[in-house]
Amino acid sequence: MIMNMLSNERYCGDAILQKSVTIDCIEKKRKKNTGEAPMYYVQNNHPAIIDRVTFNKVQEELARRKTKTPGSAKSSITSTGKYSRYALTDVLICGNCGTRYRRVTWSRNGVKRIVWRCISRLDYGKKYCSDSPTIMEDKLQQAIVRAVNKFNEQDNATYKALMKATISEALGLDGDSEEVDMLERKIEALNNKMLALVNESVISGEGIEAHESEFMTLSQETELLKQRIAAIQESAARDDGEQNRLEQIQAIIAERESKCMEYDDSIVRQMVECIKVYPGGRLEIIFGGGYLVEETV
Repeated sequence: MIMNMLSNERYCGDAILQKSVTIDCIEKKRKKNTGEAPMYYVQNNHPAIIDRVTFNKVQEELARRKTKTPGSAKSSITSTGKYSRYALTDVLICGNCGTRYRRVTWSRNGVKRIVWRCISRLDYGKKYCSDSPTIMEDKLQQAIVRAVNKFNEQDNATYKALMKATISEALGLDGDSEEVDMLERKIEALNNKMLALVNESVISGEGIEAHESEFMTLSQETELLKQRIAAIQESAARDDGEQNRLEQIQAIIAERESKCMEYDDSIVRQMVECIKVYPGGRLEIIFGGGYLVEETV
């Protein structure tokens, strides 16, 4: 029902005619039009409830989330991007088989423990993933806290720039030159991934078509980042509330620094791109812009 509301063009004043067709004139049975008759898109057909800019942004976000593929065909987790109940669900990936991890509750003798396990290992045993470790949630969170602090110590300038950029985005505020710089780094990282795929296709002889879906995902992510940069640059000249915005961001940064030893889901959602789990409990924690920190659990 919610998906229908978000994608219904009638909310922005438009209408698609002949979405369904009559298949039996006597019984007046109708079915979804899948090519049996032409459909017509009419703009400004009636007064809009939602402005067109907001509606189009929602369609872009729905398209972005669809590019997030589930980790297992048998028992898939969310495919809607970074909007799961637990932040780690969207970023924790098995370094052995490439499948996502799932949060699991173990109960023994009345004692409950929270662990994270590879979905492929849970669904199929050792058939496709023979050596993925099970990680205790508290140990994992402690490792992430250490990695965040290590990132801050090793490259404070990049850490602060990433934090400012992600906080601005989360608050729905216009960004600044530091965010533009961070977004450009992300675009460069995506372009490098695309180039690596091309080289891999040439070496393996599979052809670029074998990686078509990956190319599409990278291309869509790059386009979204470019749109964000354009929006920032467009609004830079008319940003009258810059001082208030900076004060708001600085207050959040100060609060986070005062709790630097506490795990925070919001930091993971905003700053961590991916966490790869390898045998032996070794972690590769990749932050926005491609900055990598290694940790162990």
